[in-house]
Amino acid sequence: MPTFEDPKTDADELGQAARGLAYATRHIETPADTYEVLGSLHQALSGVEQSLRQLASWHNRHGQAAATDTGDRTAGHEHAVKASAWLAVAAASTEQVIQLVMKAQAENGYIAWQ
Repeated sequence: MPTFEDPKTDADELGQAARGLAYATRHIETPADTYEVLGSLHQALSGVEQSLRQLASWHNRHGQAAATDTGDRTAGHEHAVKASAWLAVAAASTEQVIQLVMKAQAENGYIAWQ
């Protein structure tokens, strides 16, 4: 169950759920279930996209407190800024994936499995 308060625990749970889904989708016995699976993937990806944006913002806001293992605060801040930028790119890329999954689900909705 998600905690809604502990990002590390919730991220670990998401990782395990994604692993389970990857295993489960190797063989689908009820083809009509694919529509709901795509809907759930859309929901999960939307959450991932939001999390990536929030992590980018967090790194940007807290970069001044960053340091490297050797205590170099300037380099730590630079790494935080770069992490923020990469996370923003990842969020934008995930938004594209969400749109593609939505298109696939829409097409899947027209199928009457025989």
